[in-house]
Amino acid sequence: MPSLRSAKGLSRNKPDPLFLKAFAAHRLGDLATAQAAYERCLARNPEHPYALMNLGSIWRQRGDQSQAIAYLRRAASLIPRDAAAHYNLGNALLDAQDNAAAARSYRAALTLAPKDAATWYNLALALRNLSETAAERDAYGKAIVCNPDHLEARLNLAESLSAFGEVSAAEQVLLALIEYAPAYAPARNNLAQLQQETGRQTQARETLEQVLTLAPDLAEAHSNLLMGLQYVPGLSTDDLTDRARQWGRWAMARVI
Repeated sequence: MPSLRSAKGLSRNKPDPLFLKAFAAHRLGDLATAQAAYERCLARNPEHPYALMNLGSIWRQRGDQSQAIAYLRRAASLIPRDAAAHYNLGNALLDAQDNAAAARSYRAALTLAPKDAATWYNLALALRNLSETAAERDAYGKAIVCNPDHLEARLNLAESLSAFGEVSAAEQVLLALIEYAPAYAPARNNLAQLQQETGRQTQARETLEQVLTLAPDLAEAHSNLLMGLQYVPGLSTDDLTDRARQWGRWAMARVI
């Protein structure tokens, strides 16, 4: 999302019409017009921090992380007390897989905006990539405290616990998430996977049926349900083959 924080301009708090034009185009998704206008802003004032920030965001949207990082670093150096500048730089660094630098940028943002759930969550992603598991989980927890509606943070916390064999703790996180957001299908799907992995096949099938009621097109749930059918007593090889063919037709219909 582009930043409008320089809408008042850098000169006596008067609006900057060129920046506003760039910002409006950026919000509408017209990246070419926005980029040209931001570049004109910078031609007039090479140290316009929000033009730098938003131009960096455009380069990130275009997939050029090297350019994005260059612009965003300049912006962050000019407005070091702006949490958004550090957050946006962290996002570009995370995309570029420079996880250590991304974590530093997110932490800089959090010193300025310690209750920002999105920053805590993205810090957790960087820490996961750095295999700093305890800090990763702490960051997910902080994201949840800041925003209980951050369902992905809850889901990823459960995945982190499960990945290290803490199945009971992971299940408790998922059950709490399901209670908090009953219609959030990924939580039930992950719970079903835990149930399958711990030999509770009947429970897993029931949970997967709930998932598919909520999200009929969730391919992973269809696949997990098919895998679990091999444990159903009395289901013949022909029945399994027929269900596998149904699954194959369902999957192909969504690829075409």
